[in-house]
Amino acid sequence: NPGETGFNQSENNTSFFNAFPIGARNDDGSFYGEGEYVVFWAIDEDQSGDVFFRTINALSTDIVSGVTGKSFGLSVRLVKD
Repeated sequence: NPGETGFNQSENNTSFFNAFPIGARNDDGSFYGEGEYVVFWAIDEDQSGDVFFRTINALSTDIVSGVTGKSFGLSVRLVKD
């Protein structure tokens, strides 16, 4: 929406980080959440071997954390060195 943070990224994106709401892939190969949020892998595992993730929602300012199995398809952030 005009006037909200992130509306015009060329003017207010000082961190140069963009996250597009592409959703994620279930372990059965189906996709979900397209246009709503993006889910990123985190680098840490819990004691059972599951992996932490962070979800950025396009419809709110919330960042959600959780744990999921490695069979899901989530996004990664690439950083140019």
